[in-house]
Amino acid sequence: GQPIIEKYWIKNAFELSVPLMCSFGIFLVVNIIDNNLAAVLNGMDKIKQQLIFGIALIISNVALSIVWIKSFGVLGTIAASIVSITLFSILPSLWLVKKALCRKE
Repeated sequence: GQPIIEKYWIKNAFELSVPLMCSFGIFLVVNIIDNNLAAVLNGMDKIKQQLIFGIALIISNVALSIVWIKSFGVLGTIAASIVSITLFSILPSLWLVKKALCRKE
């Protein structure tokens, strides 16, 4: 039968397709990386930079979600989150960590 989540919670709101579930998997990996980098930046006292990254991420995510949901449906919102987190949090965070580590050498 159906997975419990699909059967009782979302019912027939949308189809849990393989691409959608794979996208969720990618999102989870991206989110884990982002959360770990946030912990490192917190330890480096880079809170102001994280705030700036977060604001850019939110603006990007909302804009991309609005545009991509029209073309790709639910998959578009997940893709928007993956792209926004990667471009506006992970990459800048990695740059800050690398910059701090290179300065220590």
